[in-house]
Amino acid sequence: VPSDGRVIFDFYIPVGSSQYHTELFNSAGQLVHQEDATGQPGLNQVQYNWERLATGVYTFRVQIGAVQYKKRLVLQ
Repeated sequence: VPSDGRVIFDFYIPVGSSQYHTELFNSAGQLVHQEDATGQPGLNQVQYNWERLATGVYTFRVQIGAVQYKKRLVLQ
């Protein structure tokens, strides 16, 4: 993660969908952040500023219907 704490995630929303749910888990599997939002079909981006998070490994998950995207973050 960049030193300024900003992270951008790209993901696709299929045609016919617009709702998505995001979650961030720490290395112990504890939910740290969650959010429900809407987007347009096609490529979408979400940007977060997690400069206040403790150093460690996190898992970011985006759920769009039955489709799930996951990404690991390493904060140093």
